[in-house]
Amino acid sequence: MIDHEQYEPGPARGAEVRKDGEKWTLILVRELRHSPEKVWQALTDPAHLREWAPFEADGSLGTVGTTVKLTTVGASKPRVSETTVTRGDPKVLVYNWGGNDMRWELENLAAGRA
Repeated sequence: MIDHEQYEPGPARGAEVRKDGEKWTLILVRELRHSPEKVWQALTDPAHLREWAPFEADGSLGTVGTTVKLTTVGASKPRVSETTVTRGDPKVLVYNWGGNDMRWELENLAAGRA
């Protein structure tokens, strides 16, 4: 279990920034050594999110239309926001957090890794 009091995100290497009019998009690409199914679980299951995300979720992010409360961890004052999953299939997850769209795309690479 991670101690959220000491959570510090790693450096954002391999980042790309795109601007479309007034909208900015930050793209981070990571090659993970786990199967897409395992990564999907880490992205959607509250018990798994708790281990790495800067927020806790009160429900699964794995189903389109689901409304979930996200509560920041490690902040001086916890911030709670509600989000609705707008896309949730085993390849793409989309929801809004803090007024920003979060989009996760999973692609199967060599040897079943994501």
